[in-house]
Amino acid sequence: MTNELAKLTVYINRMRIVFVVFSALAASSFAVSLGCCVAMLLGDHSALQPVLIDDDVFLPEGLLPNLQQNASIAGRCLLILAVSAWLFWLSTSSHFARKAGAKDMHYSRIMAVVWNFVPVLHYGMPLLVLVELAAATKTPDDWKTVRPSRLAGVTWLVSKASAIVLAIGSKLLEGVETADQYVQSMEIVSVSLILVITGLLLANLFMRQMLQWQRALASAA
Repeated sequence: MTNELAKLTVYINRMRIVFVVFSALAASSFAVSLGCCVAMLLGDHSALQPVLIDDDVFLPEGLLPNLQQNASIAGRCLLILAVSAWLFWLSTSSHFARKAGAKDMHYSRIMAVVWNFVPVLHYGMPLLVLVELAAATKTPDDWKTVRPSRLAGVTWLVSKASAIVLAIGSKLLEGVETADQYVQSMEIVSVSLILVITGLLLANLFMRQMLQWQRALASAA
């Protein structure tokens, strides 16, 4: 058992490192995008007038708008890779908790991942998965009596809030026709970028906390 838990801990840490790398790159890209948004909001708004050509609206051109869009696209691509690493980590951590002695857990390692893709329910079920996983890892023998992890809750809340606000900002950008509308969209996008970066930081902290518990269990087994 000791050897198996130790091997799982090594694999989990590797997934965490992969997440750290991709999340750091994503956060850096989003930080560049955020910086461009702030610079545009503080600058001359008249230069942000969308261009109308044959009833088609084109977003403002220029160094800052183009850099903001490209950095945002790069950040989203890197975020997908970070989320993939997170899901692998989540599944393996769920398996680890059971191997460490946690019994009667409600969510299997497969469902821990699947709930993130179920329409509507993905807004709430992943929180329950994280809270259960944190408790089962911290105290496997008596996890049902452990207080819910605040860090897990805050991580989930900020992550979901960032996704919702980012979706709203992106939707508004599709229908902009005036400089004022573009500025309002950039304000919402800026808030979403701050939330995304904060969510990635919190996820890293949560994974590090979990790793400490996992290593302690592997050493004590």
